Amino acid sequence: MKKHGKKVLSLILAGAMMWSSALPVFAANENTAPDADDIVVLYMGQIVETGGADTLFAKPLHPYTQALIAAVPSANPLDEMPAAPAKAPCAAPSPIDPPPGCRYAPLCGRAAPICARVTPPLTEMTPRTKVACHLYASTGVSHEYV
Repeated sequence: MKKHGKKVLSLILAGAMMWSSALPVFAANENTAPDADDIVVLYMGQIVETGGADTLFAKPLHPYTQALIAAVPSANPLDEMPAAPAKAPCAAPSPIDPPPGCRYAPLCGRAAPICARVTPPLTEMTPRTKVACHLYASTGVSHEYV
């Protein structure tokens, strides 16, 4: 089934390219979206990260993107899983009544007080990469790793 699904997706993407149209593909890993150029990661309806597929899967910036990629099991049992950021032990917020600020803050192990109050802007990190996270908001560089 997995091989057939990938083949069908490739045919659909080829058709979209033939007609010069964009096609949204919802995928959890690089194996599901093999021909994607750009990826947009959403959490509860808000963009948290955008970037080229190769860069986004190799070096995700937003804690939610990191957690998504870490949650995808490898097909090779010898592969090491990437470390996911620690999560706060609480329930996910309601999408009907989302919290103020960053919607991922209640689950983020790196949330600062500002995250619960102010929605982070989508900050350009490179010409193709943008992230909506207060870790990067003011300088385009993670405050955590500087």
